[in-house]
Amino acid sequence: MLNEDWCFDSKSISLVRVSGKGNFAKFRRFFEAFGLPVKIVADLDALFEGYQHLGAPKELNDVRAKAIASIDARVKELGVIAEPSARKIKDKIHSASFKEKYNKAKNILRDFQQKGKIDAEGIKIFDGLFTWEDDIARIKVCHEDETARKYLVPLLDGLRSVGICVLSRGAIEDYYPVGAEHGQKPQRALLAISLIKTREDIVAISKPLDEGRNCELTEIFDELFRHREAIY
Repeated sequence: MLNEDWCFDSKSISLVRVSGKGNFAKFRRFFEAFGLPVKIVADLDALFEGYQHLGAPKELNDVRAKAIASIDARVKELGVIAEPSARKIKDKIHSASFKEKYNKAKNILRDFQQKGKIDAEGIKIFDGLFTWEDDIARIKVCHEDETARKYLVPLLDGLRSVGICVLSRGAIEDYYPVGAEHGQKPQRALLAISLIKTREDIVAISKPLDEGRNCELTEIFDELFRHREAIY
């Protein structure tokens, strides 16, 4: 609908589901070992937690740091509160890194109970059990606030220029049209497809990242089809 030349089958482009951003680097190494160019499509949360898995160039580190600082200031200005979902909490506490931090914090607590004091390093470890909630507040404000989203644009553009396409609104479900908000993922996806009938329908759910630009999905697909032999 956006461009009749953008057909994955006719351009011999394969889509590979990697089941979590932690696997991006692993899949990239595998396909590049065969000389196949690789591009990535990731949800918004990859800009915050797990950014290292995207394989972004170091030149973008300062751009990312500036974007996060601006978003954090916006979180504070608007009084946005992190509200982790039950699924998010469950995923976090079952991660290996969290278990390691938890065990360290437990030992520090026992030591505190005996000695009655805790050093700066111990406080830092305790804080590490909760700082991941900062990312939830960042994602929330980017969902809800146009100003916060604009802070991301330089980073999004820089990443896309090297084949890393991040969805600015969250996950693909956040682009679904009105009428596909409820239900299980497969049902919602099928309903969204049935509701999108024209190019205008796609443009309506994928606003430009800035004035005078094409809709976001057009820019993403333009990058994905830039090399016809690529595997994503």
